[in-house]
Amino acid sequence: MASPGSDAVVPADQLLGEPDRRRILVVDDEASLRDVLSRFLRSRGYVVQTAADGGAAIRELRSQQYALLLCDVRLPDAYGVQLIDAAHKHDPDLAVILLTGYPDAAVKTAAYEAGAMDYLTKPVPLNELEQAIERALARRALTRERRHLESFIERELAKGTAEFTRQLDSRAVAVAESLARLCSMYENSYGFLSGTSTRVATVATVLGQVMGLSSSTVDDIKVAATVRDIGLIGVPHELMTRPGPLGAEEFERIKQHVRIGVDLLTPLGFAPDVIEFVHTHHEHWDGSGYPRRLTGGEIPLGGRILCVAETFVALISHRPFRPAMTTDDTLAYLTSHVGGLVDPDVYEALVRTVRESHILGLGT
Repeated sequence: MASPGSDAVVPADQLLGEPDRRRILVVDDEASLRDVLSRFLRSRGYVVQTAADGGAAIRELRSQQYALLLCDVRLPDAYGVQLIDAAHKHDPDLAVILLTGYPDAAVKTAAYEAGAMDYLTKPVPLNELEQAIERALARRALTRERRHLESFIERELAKGTAEFTRQLDSRAVAVAESLARLCSMYENSYGFLSGTSTRVATVATVLGQVMGLSSSTVDDIKVAATVRDIGLIGVPHELMTRPGPLGAEEFERIKQHVRIGVDLLTPLGFAPDVIEFVHTHHEHWDGSGYPRRLTGGEIPLGGRILCVAETFVALISHRPFRPAMTTDDTLAYLTSHVGGLVDPDVYEALVRTVRESHILGLGT
């Protein structure tokens, strides 16, 4: 395995299974809590080491590579936020989650600015801790894959070899498969999102076929559907699980996931149409969407299809702030938004898909 910062190419399908991906260092000065956390994490398949203070943690991080540091904010010899800086000097890819028994908004902000991926208040339910760990590890894997691929492209372009195109095509397929697994892991960490990307991809694929699109375009739509929300990795956990409407500022932060996703995907060798479909899957037919407020035909058809597919799947699925809607109620809701939220032609394709074919188990 490459050392931190190495530009050696690591195949995308190996990044999710690399030996250190399940290795966690737990740092807390309370022996009883270290014992509880380490026993739980080992029962979930993680390889766990513990440390009682910051000095011991740094020595352990230097002795072997870890995927994640789970650390108390207050240690006898260190401040958790400061420990993040020291840990990242050794391994910039290390995922960090801070735990605290004394939540403080200023400390939380400082933790995120220092590079923490989550900030949890003790006592944290063990299932929530496991979900936070899986989200952090998914972000870490994506960051590593992006860097490895950028390095690979840079070296191969310098060679100018004809073999580069074939290798890049193969690499792009591997990256797409890895990202699909990452998205699935991320969704599973929230529970209520589990399987969403797969369902959106299925609905979007069928809509593309019903509308008579070419097989290559349908394939691009399917890929885009699978990775469209990868940027949510950059959205704070508390915004994703808020049991009620978001404020204007909070919604602006949620909307940033489109930009984050495009920035993550662009260097990874995806087809331009895939990137554009991801970029436009929250645009609305009447121009009320985001991020560019495109209207009508300015939105590529793939983006319009993803908008309808994602909205349909979201409405028939349970969310923390509302129950799932029936298929009939969902279609009635979308009917009232034809020409506003959704493209009329794509909506008609959805109605045919559900009413006539009864495919996907979504018909009445």
